[in-house]
Amino acid sequence: MKKISLILLLISGLFNSQKTHRFFYEVNFKRDSLGTIPAKDIVVLEINHDSNLFLSNEYLVTDSANNTHQEYKDFADPKFTPIIEYKKSDDSFDFINVLSMNFFLFNSKRKINWTISTEKKKIGNFEVAKATAEYGGRHWIAWYSADIPFPYGPYVFYGLPGLILEISDDKDNFHFSFIQNKSYETELNSQHIIKDLIGSLSTKIREKDWKKVQLNYYENPLAEYKNGTAYITNESGEKFTPNDYRNYEKALQNQIKKFSNPIELSEKIHYK
Repeated sequence: MKKISLILLLISGLFNSQKTHRFFYEVNFKRDSLGTIPAKDIVVLEINHDSNLFLSNEYLVTDSANNTHQEYKDFADPKFTPIIEYKKSDDSFDFINVLSMNFFLFNSKRKINWTISTEKKKIGNFEVAKATAEYGGRHWIAWYSADIPFPYGPYVFYGLPGLILEISDDKDNFHFSFIQNKSYETELNSQHIIKDLIGSLSTKIREKDWKKVQLNYYENPLAEYKNGTAYITNESGEKFTPNDYRNYEKALQNQIKKFSNPIELSEKIHYK
């Protein structure tokens, strides 16, 4: 609650569109539909003049570490993996999803029809109002503050008359809670972080092909290792044998099936 109250100091500067504002949320989510495998991450909504960026804080931490030492490069390992850029010019989203060593990007529109309630409550020092929406096969409950003049929130949730401080689906599979914010005098625009982290490993696809890409990955999750692009070693430092790869592939496929609980439930794949 103390961290939430700090945002009061920034209200006077929120209307300066040339600044960058970062809003940090804790996300608690269930990797599997039964809710037996919980996970947690810190995610960041970065608001800039022309676009917003939403990603795991792990990407920002890794980028900072890589800027302090040049002899080797760290790799981000976030729990919440999607990266989303919201383009204000046309209200579209660039979705960047990771599979193994590759990133897949597609652009898409998202329209959320909110129902605003008269119900209110307090989050820290803020009075927030309730809004609900059906999106991605889930029923969402959001709490937003009209005192913070940004019509945005975590993930793709936007369009309310104030910043979303808390949002969850009614089954509590995904729950975002605001924890703190930072404001910068100049615009940061962390698009360079995406370029530095994914580099040439990104592939542009059509949104309708994303399910096909995931199914292809499920069928052959070790493609990079089979074709010699990379290799895996065991605890003694020896390279995997063909049998090791077969066993590991089966384990990965079982994990993919088990972790099949996407935030957009309507996009869930029923693996065989």
